[in-house]
Amino acid sequence: MKIRLILKLLGGVNLFLCAFMIPPFLLAVVERDGWHAFAWSLVIGMLFSGLLLWRFRDVQGEIRVREGFLLVTLVWCLSALFGALPFYFSGYFGSFTNAVFESVSGYTTTGATVLARVSTVPRGYLLWRSMIQWLGGMGIVLLSLAVMPLLGFGGVQLFKAEVPGPSVERIRPRIRVTATLLWWVYALLTVAAALSLMVAGMPVFDAVCHAFTVMATGGFSTHDQGIMGYQNPAIEIVLIVFMLMAGINFVLHYQALTGRWKAYANNENFRWYIGLLLALSVAVTALLIGHGLEDTFLATIRHAVFQVVSLMTTTGYHSADFEAWRLIAPAVFMLLITAMFFGGMAGSTGGGMKTVRVVTLLKLMRNALVSLIHPRAVLRLQSNGITLTERRINMMIAFMGLHLMVFLVASIIMAGMGLDIVSALSATAASLNNIGPGFGIVGPLDNYAAIPTAGKWVLAIVMIIGRLELFTVLVLLIPDFWRR
Repeated sequence: MKIRLILKLLGGVNLFLCAFMIPPFLLAVVERDGWHAFAWSLVIGMLFSGLLLWRFRDVQGEIRVREGFLLVTLVWCLSALFGALPFYFSGYFGSFTNAVFESVSGYTTTGATVLARVSTVPRGYLLWRSMIQWLGGMGIVLLSLAVMPLLGFGGVQLFKAEVPGPSVERIRPRIRVTATLLWWVYALLTVAAALSLMVAGMPVFDAVCHAFTVMATGGFSTHDQGIMGYQNPAIEIVLIVFMLMAGINFVLHYQALTGRWKAYANNENFRWYIGLLLALSVAVTALLIGHGLEDTFLATIRHAVFQVVSLMTTTGYHSADFEAWRLIAPAVFMLLITAMFFGGMAGSTGGGMKTVRVVTLLKLMRNALVSLIHPRAVLRLQSNGITLTERRINMMIAFMGLHLMVFLVASIIMAGMGLDIVSALSATAASLNNIGPGFGIVGPLDNYAAIPTAGKWVLAIVMIIGRLELFTVLVLLIPDFWRR
C-alpha cells in the first residue's frame, strides 16, 4: 500500500478545496459577519496541505486499484472534516458533531441539516453549504482529476472508484479530458439553473445557492421552509426541470450539447428513468386527488410531480409538507419511499440504487420466470443493447443485497437509540440514498437536530457509504484488502 503517495494526494486535494473557501470568506468579509471562522479554517487547511505536500514532495508512482479505493474514501472523509471547520468555528451549529454532520451531508449531497432556522445564519456559511454540495455532486476526486494533473499521478483508478453508477462511460480516451468535459457540462447547467431561477423570481443570492444544490441533487436551501417557503409555482417548475436533468447521465448531456440530441431517446435507461418518474407521478397525483389533500387540480399535479422528482433524483427539496400526506394516505408514503430507493440514472449526480440496477433486476426476474416455462432457452440479459456479463450481473445483485443489508443494520441501530420505527427507517433511507428529508422526526418541516449524537455519526457514515456506492467503502473492511 503506497501510503506516502496517498498522503501527498490528500494534501493536494485539500489545498484545492481551500481555494473554494475563498468566495464565502470574501462574502463574510464584505458583510462583516463570520469571516473569522473562515480565516481560521483557511489557515488550518493550508498548513495541513502544505505540510503533506512538502513532506512527500519527492514521492512518485501510479495509483493502483487498492490505493484508488482507499484514497477516494479518505478524500471524502478528510473533505468533510475540513469542510466542517467554518461551521464549528461559527458557533451556529452547536457542537463539533453537528458541524461534521452538516459537512458530510453537504459533500455527500444528502441535504440533511441540523439547522432549525436557516435564515438566522450569515450568508457566508449558507454559500459554503451550497458550494460543498456542488463540489460533492460530480465528485471531489473527479474534479481533482480535471484540474490537478500537476501532481503527476495516473487517475483511472480514482475515476472508476468515484464516478457514480455501475459503469464508466468515457467521452474521450484520456481520463483527465473526460473529467474536464463533464465538469464543463456540469458548470454550464449550473449557470443555466441560476439564471432561470432569477427569471422565475428568486432573489440573486438564493438563485445562485439553489443552482449549486439542484445540479448536485443536494437539497440544501436558504429558506427556513425550503422551496415551500417561496410559494412560487414558476420556481417549482424550474427546479423540476433541473432536478430531472441532474438525474440524467451527464454523458448524454454532453452528447446533446454536441448536436446528438437523439442520444436521450436512443438510451434505454433514459426511457426507463422517465417512465418510472411518470408512473410514480401519476400514481401519487391520483392518490392526492382521491384524498383531497391539495387545494386545486393543478396544484396537486405540481406538488406530486415535484416531490416524486425530488425524491427519485435524491435532491430532497420539498414544495409541500409530504409528511402530512403520509398520515392521511399511507399509500403515498410507500410510493415516495420507493422513489427514494430507485434513484437517478448511472452517471448522474443522484444517489439511490440507480435506475439501471432496478431495471436489470426486473429483467433478471422476468428471465427466471421464462426459464421455468422454457428450461432449455438461452436467455441473454441486456442493458441499453449491450449483453451483460455474468460478473457484471453478479456485481449488480451484490450491490442491491449490500444496499439492503446496510439499510437494515443502520435502521436497527437507529431504532435501538430510541427513534420510532418510521423515523429510524426513513432517516436511514434518506441518508443511505443521499436524499435528506424523510418522515417522522426528520420530515420536510423538521431537521436532524433531535437525532442522538451517536446516531448522527452513524448516519454520517451511512451517507458516505451511500455516496461512494457501497463497494468503495465496504471493500476496506475485507482483510484481504490490506494484505500484500
